[in-house]
Amino acid sequence: MKLQTYGIDPVHLGSKATQLEVELIMAGNPTPEKYGGHSRGQHMKHIIQMLWPWAYKGWNDWSEMCLWAWTNYDEIGTTGCAAAGKTFTFTMLSLVEFLAKPMATRLALTSTTVPSLRGRIWAEVMNFMTPVVPLFGLNVVDSATKIQFKKGDDRNAVVALAVDSGSVEQAVGKLQGVHTDRMVIIVDEAAQTQPAIFSARANLQVGTQLYKFVAIANASSQFDAHGQFCQPKGGWSTISVNDEHWETRTGICLHFDGLKSPNIKAGKTIFPKLFAQENIDTIRKNHGENSLEWHSYVRGFWPPSGVRNTILDAATIQDGKAMEKVVWRGGGIKTIAGLDPAFTSGGDDCMLRIAKIGIAMDGEQTLLSTEKIKIHLEDSISNPLFYQVADKTIEQLIKHGVEPDGFGLDSTGAGAGIADIIAQRWKTGFHRISFAGSATDNAVSVEDDRPANKVYGNRVSQLWGNVARLVQSGRIRGMDDETCQQFCTRLYSLKSERIVVESKMDMKRRTNGQSPDAADAFSIMCQVYINQVGFGNATANEGQNNSSWEEFVLDNEAESDYR
Repeated sequence: MKLQTYGIDPVHLGSKATQLEVELIMAGNPTPEKYGGHSRGQHMKHIIQMLWPWAYKGWNDWSEMCLWAWTNYDEIGTTGCAAAGKTFTFTMLSLVEFLAKPMATRLALTSTTVPSLRGRIWAEVMNFMTPVVPLFGLNVVDSATKIQFKKGDDRNAVVALAVDSGSVEQAVGKLQGVHTDRMVIIVDEAAQTQPAIFSARANLQVGTQLYKFVAIANASSQFDAHGQFCQPKGGWSTISVNDEHWETRTGICLHFDGLKSPNIKAGKTIFPKLFAQENIDTIRKNHGENSLEWHSYVRGFWPPSGVRNTILDAATIQDGKAMEKVVWRGGGIKTIAGLDPAFTSGGDDCMLRIAKIGIAMDGEQTLLSTEKIKIHLEDSISNPLFYQVADKTIEQLIKHGVEPDGFGLDSTGAGAGIADIIAQRWKTGFHRISFAGSATDNAVSVEDDRPANKVYGNRVSQLWGNVARLVQSGRIRGMDDETCQQFCTRLYSLKSERIVVESKMDMKRRTNGQSPDAADAFSIMCQVYINQVGFGNATANEGQNNSSWEEFVLDNEAESDYR
């Protein structure tokens, strides 16, 4: 194929010059069109097609929007739906920028923690750079998450840094302490990143010939560092969820709305890894269009006031028929129970829940809540409260014919002592269910195989979320008014893209003393149900460019153009 030199004297290129070298020279020039080339963005696309044709096959409108912002603004904020390709695309563009002038460029990529760094942005870097490193003679130091232009050169290099709370000052120091002619900084998980990284920008751009700062995140709060970075130049009132981009005080913010995904526009899934109709359908059915999940994961925008952020709401409970009775198909009905010994903290009620599980007429394993028993306690020197709870619980378990594998209790804190007493005075083999600590790595549900610890920020949030899954799937019956009210009152938020319910203390402070004891006991009972029969069906009925390179590169009308 004939070498396209775009007006460069071939003598200066040498006899062994390649088309890739020419494209890199042009991309490294701020205005290549002045020298007979295309726009800088078009040359970057040429490089992507030559180095990573597999990635270029997935080039789409959102990729084009990223490229448009990259070549027109120095500071770029992003917000958007899940699976928008934000990290993928900006990592790819930043690596093209590095390869254009590796001898004078420092590319720093950050994430919140080391596992997140290696699992997200560094994984993307290595995905792109592994086949490229030999071609450019670069030096990879994987243990230090860096790629050097020359061995030992940490200035002109690709470096990936974890900026969690324990190392943020050190990370900022590493960013600020090195200056090269070309500085590129990509901040992944920006909504969870310390504000100090954003404050370092003023120092990072001093004396540079090229400077890029990109903050990638899903919208969390207009008041966190990422939200302030993305704030419109004219204020928040000047934009809406329907805007695709807006100018900020220092650059541009790109908004990737799931309802405008290239797959949605095409009416079918053309790009398999990109947000698609099935994602919309799942989130709409599981959470509704007035939920934090809808605004964060579908619309990719800061939620408006009044957005529902409770684990359940009246509509979900009604749709799931959770307050109705059940008609059993036949025998095999078993009694289970769940105890929340909440009296141990803040004078809350000690609550025991009783339920039946069996096969309903629809053929599915169903839980019917039958009794809500408040265990009354008395001040007694001779009979400590722990023993009172244990003895009265055992009495009820025997009365209702509950076997050990059908009983569970909150074993957090003082609950562990009560569990030991029950084991001594009754039987062993029951479920000790802790409300403390991290969510488990079990799948969220049958249809959602994500580990629960990727969806929920802690164990109590997972337990409450499990109840929502069961209600949404129609597997719960007999919920009472008080329990429904508590599930519809306790708030949750999204932290690091995980669901976290508010603490009991915060809920009581906000609701003038209301404690979710009935709902906590209900969630324990539901966990016993899940341990017994699993979720069942307990989920909410939840190559692009075929032209050859020669045809492409000779198309002098093909200009990068975001529409």
